[in-house]
Amino acid sequence: MLAASAVATSGIASPIRDLPAVSCTEGFENVAALTSSGWIIKNNSDPIGTTNWFQGVPARFPAQAGPTNSYASADSNNASGQFPVLSDWLITPDIAFAPGSALSFYTRELASATDEANHLEVRLCVDGGSQPCTNPGDQSGDFGGFQTTLVDINPNAVRGGYPATWTMVTATSAMGVPQSGSGRIAFRYYDLAQGTDPIGTTIGVDSVTLTQVSVCPFTDVVFANGFDGF
Repeated sequence: MLAASAVATSGIASPIRDLPAVSCTEGFENVAALTSSGWIIKNNSDPIGTTNWFQGVPARFPAQAGPTNSYASADSNNASGQFPVLSDWLITPDIAFAPGSALSFYTRELASATDEANHLEVRLCVDGGSQPCTNPGDQSGDFGGFQTTLVDINPNAVRGGYPATWTMVTATSAMGVPQSGSGRIAFRYYDLAQGTDPIGTTIGVDSVTLTQVSVCPFTDVVFANGFDGF
């Protein structure tokens, strides 16, 4: 479920081929193919587990939109061991920001009476900084160039503190989304063991939408007049 739409913006020209600013959505119909289109998936959990970001499992919960499995999912099996640290990264392709750029997405957890806490950070790396935006580091506590937190969902890792139904989350310029330049946005599934309690259940991320970017980084862009931008 990859979709793109054009948004006319008076007086704003794209730095690439003078294209108008666009909005586009990644719907995660094929999570395994994301890396071939510029996404980065890196599991820095410690000790590392048996899963990474993976295709949604409808038996756990259906997608927010599109086919029932069309969402990206992460779970507690990203890590392993007696005192695990979850730190699993899902990083967008490079984004060309423009005035009005914003991010929105839907997320939820697998809810049950025995839920353990889930926690998701949305982080930003801007190209041209001291560290590249292609690597968040190698250790569970590393951020690499992703030093800016745009959104922090259930930061204190409280049981029941993560949305139990699909909930839209938005980040705007007021929250740190750049209005020029380029960079990447990362979804980091993060939690650590406290005492003997297990950590995490399953979360999903769906319908990641970038509004007013110079070029859609997700898929082929079709403008309102039918012109194919690529």
